[in-house]
Amino acid sequence: MSTPATTHAPPAPAPAAVTAPAGAPAAPLSPAEQAARRARQHATVVASLAAVVPTLLAAQGMASVAMDVLGFTLVAAVGLAGFLELALVSSALLARASALAGRPGGADAAAVWAVSAVSGLLAGTHEFVGPEVDGVRSWESDPSTLLAAGVRVVAPLVAAWLWERVLTAARREHADRTLVEVRRDRRLLAVARAALVVRRLEESGHAQGRRIRWARRRLDRAHVAALRAVPPGADLPTVLAAVGAVDLLPTATGLGRFPGSGAHALPVETAPPAGWRAPAPETALVDDGAEITDTRHVGAFGSPVGPVGAGFTDTHTAQRPVVRAAEGAIREAAIRQLAASGLSQRSIAARVGVSKSTVARVLGAAVEVSQETGALPLLAHRVPAGAER
Repeated sequence: MSTPATTHAPPAPAPAAVTAPAGAPAAPLSPAEQAARRARQHATVVASLAAVVPTLLAAQGMASVAMDVLGFTLVAAVGLAGFLELALVSSALLARASALAGRPGGADAAAVWAVSAVSGLLAGTHEFVGPEVDGVRSWESDPSTLLAAGVRVVAPLVAAWLWERVLTAARREHADRTLVEVRRDRRLLAVARAALVVRRLEESGHAQGRRIRWARRRLDRAHVAALRAVPPGADLPTVLAAVGAVDLLPTATGLGRFPGSGAHALPVETAPPAGWRAPAPETALVDDGAEITDTRHVGAFGSPVGPVGAGFTDTHTAQRPVVRAAEGAIREAAIRQLAASGLSQRSIAARVGVSKSTVARVLGAAVEVSQETGALPLLAHRVPAGAER
């Protein structure tokens, strides 16, 4: 019986490792994270040292107010000044502790600003009190008095601002979302709000007029801003579906729906419908006359498709290629839709804003052009490439 006990004894410490305290790090920090932590610690130390000077200045001003105006003794004046400054320091420490614990510390942070402002104003006001003459004091104002009062008022506020920056860094460290995610969510929310405005105007019978044109223009700007913040994918349709407006992007930004642009408007495509299977990706359209050397593989719905195993890992590094790929897909869709109406290549190039050779490359060399009118045949009348064989 002793032998099995000996063989099973070594795995015993495993549960202890699993039930380690929640605060213990699961893995060692990377060099970048260690450098960021050291930078935050250094910033906290420097801000604390910088706050010592305005704290002493405010304490000296409060002691002078207590002695000259209130008639306190030196000990009582120092006690009053120390009380206010200790309240300031304790509020600052409580606010930082709340930030490090991930709890809201708005009351403590507000107390830091309030006590700093009160002590600075009282100390600065004391500079305007003149000397006592026959038991009466009067106000006096001269350049040196104004300068001294400004120093006593501004110094505590600068210290409070430095401490607020320390608190902001601590809050960001324990925030659920990064700044990039917050910016992305704001852009997506702006698209959803603009789409809701367009929908309400259309449902209320205001499909024409200045208000609907302004709303569609705002939706277009919000959509472009969202494309610059995040790669086109499932996020945007998901947000629009949550507000019941997922169909407004192709409706409000399709051909002929843009205010003042008519057929010059470029359609914007959203996510593919459910059950749709993407064909082989095609190269993103790049205008021959544009100085753009970056090309991306784009699917039929304008979503960038990279090599297997590749993806957009950083919004900022992939921002420009994604926007260019989306713009190329939009141009390509516009060219094909204009060609479906029977316009000539010259007219399509003028309306979309690309060169004629780009239009020809998109439509393909097998498209027959009318020798009399120069118009392209409708898509329904075209013979698919290879069908005549």
